[in-house]
Amino acid sequence: MCSNQLFWICGFIEQTGYFGQGAYLAMSEVSDVIRRNRPGTKREEWCQWPDEVFDEVDSTLAVQQFIQQLIRKDFRNVDAILTPPEGQDQGVWKYEHLRQFCMELNGLAILLQDHCTPETCAQMTATEQWIFLCAAHKTPKEVVLFSFTCCLCFLFNILINSLCFFDNL
Repeated sequence: MCSNQLFWICGFIEQTGYFGQGAYLAMSEVSDVIRRNRPGTKREEWCQWPDEVFDEVDSTLAVQQFIQQLIRKDFRNVDAILTPPEGQDQGVWKYEHLRQFCMELNGLAILLQDHCTPETCAQMTATEQWIFLCAAHKTPKEVVLFSFTCCLCFLFNILINSLCFFDNL
C-alpha cells in the first residue's frame, strides 16, 4: 500500500512542479527587484522574478539562491543543477546541495503525513522477510513511514549543521 502512495507522491511532484518551490530570498543589491514572496502570492506568481547571474549575486545565501533558481528554471535538468559555476568551491557547492535536499525532503514529509498513517502503512518492508528499522533510536525499532521520514530529516539536519563535519564552510 505504501508503494502505491509513494508512486502517487512522485506523480504529484512531477505534475505540480512542487520540487524546488521552497526558497529563502533576499533583496538584490544589483537591481530593485524584491526577491520575496509576499503573503497571499498565487501559485503561478510564486518566485516569478528575473534570474540572476551567479557572479552578480551579493548575498551570504548566494549559492543556495542560485541552486534554487536553477531548480525553479527546470527541475528536470539535473546536469545543469549539479554543475557548479566556474570558480565555485566544490565543498560549498556540495554542502548547499545537501541543505537543499534536506529542505525538499521536509516538504515531502509534509505531503506524506496524511497519506502514510499507522493504519495505511503499518510496516515498512523491503521483502516479506526484511523490515526497515529506524536507527535514530537507542535500540533500532520498527516505525511507520512518516515517523521514519521525520527521524531521517531530523538526523540529516543535525549532521549538516555539525561543525565537526563541516567546520571549514
